[in-house]
Amino acid sequence: MRGPNVPGVMRTGQTGQAAVETIGVAMGLALLVLVGWQAIVAAHAWQTVQGAARVAARAGSVGAPVERAALAVLPDRLARRASIMRVTRADGSSRVQVRVPIPSVVPWLGPLGSVGADADVAP
Repeated sequence: MRGPNVPGVMRTGQTGQAAVETIGVAMGLALLVLVGWQAIVAAHAWQTVQGAARVAARAGSVGAPVERAALAVLPDRLARRASIMRVTRADGSSRVQVRVPIPSVVPWLGPLGSVGADADVAP
């Protein structure tokens, strides 16, 4: 059943199209915001792991445990799943490697890859 005819108003049969388009644009914007936020979270994880590797290397150069030093700088969310290793090379020098998974901003997704950093331990 069609509504009453209003003089001067032409009906085109596209009732509700604006609502559908608005919902589509809103969903697109929401997805864009989620992707942007995920990029920020990944960049934060990468920057944090870089700092943790440098701190661990400084601690290793004075004989302190590198794992404890790296974990002290990492936020709890990253520290729980961090992988910290001290690798000794054939020439006697050593390097600290720190790796953490990238947290997801969407709760039901798991980690989205991982980021890592290396730093040389001064002799």
